[in-house]
Amino acid sequence: MMVPAEPTSRLLRFSSIFLLVAPLAACGNDADTGPPADGGSVRDATVADDASSDGGLGLADGATDGAAGRDSGASDAGAPRDAGPPAAPRRFLCINGAGVDGAGGRGSGGNPDFETLCARLGPGLIQDCASGNCYSTFAFETTGNPSRDALVRALDSNKDGRVTAADDPARLVLVGYSWGGTNVRDLALWMTSEPRIDDARRRVEFLLALDPYRPGGTMDIPGNVDQFVEYRHSVAPANDCSRITLGGIPVSGPYLGIVPRCKAGTACTDYDYTLGGATFFPGAFTPGRGYIGSNVDHCGLVNVAASAIPPLLASSPFSPLPPKVAVATY
Repeated sequence: MMVPAEPTSRLLRFSSIFLLVAPLAACGNDADTGPPADGGSVRDATVADDASSDGGLGLADGATDGAAGRDSGASDAGAPRDAGPPAAPRRFLCINGAGVDGAGGRGSGGNPDFETLCARLGPGLIQDCASGNCYSTFAFETTGNPSRDALVRALDSNKDGRVTAADDPARLVLVGYSWGGTNVRDLALWMTSEPRIDDARRRVEFLLALDPYRPGGTMDIPGNVDQFVEYRHSVAPANDCSRITLGGIPVSGPYLGIVPRCKAGTACTDYDYTLGGATFFPGAFTPGRGYIGSNVDHCGLVNVAASAIPPLLASSPFSPLPPKVAVATY
């Protein structure tokens, strides 16, 4: 869950909207330099974008699945199962974390990196252009759900107001961070009963959740999702960006990814960076830098997950990946 950084208004936000936009300092854990010999960390890097030759997401050169206890991104998520014909292009829709800094919270916490991640996913990105400016992510949703109508409009290629077999086929990828991670789950669930979408077009090829969190939320993944992958941290480092204090007194956070559950027919993977311990995970937006597993916090998680997501979508090997946690079914 992403939150803003206006300390003077913290207490009011906590009491009035149940921590929805509780203020948050900038990312608490800066990127570590590439792995110290003793497994420790040096946290002195400034996060910056890098448009590298691998598509701008800072993928590690020569990444393989040779690290002990790690599999490739493709095998971890299960065999690829397209939601449409093999040649169908992908359409991407992203929803960011809660915050008030910048338009739709896009300046808060890990949201700037998430905006960049989504901008680089591919030409099929569904943008949020409702305000007159176009963004790569939709703002986190509480009562209104603008992403739903935008999704229908994007998939309705013949413009008859419905998504049917008469429209161009597409493989849908939903990506959400923090509060937005729970929103994309809600979006997939909504698709299962939305009358404007025919049964044959309700499938979601990938649902990707980065540290999904909202107060009282759950992550029960609906059965129309072919592959679900969550990237989360389960124990907050001391300076986690989502650990909020007021006058030195803890008042909120830390915000940890909600443990998922899946239907039996969905290929589910739950990655927990905390369990990576001293393993070094490269940051997509900090070339040559990243985090050891125990230092990954709610903001830095976007940086490291953004290194793993493009290989996953390409069914390409990537290493290192964090340990997996068994996913319960419901």
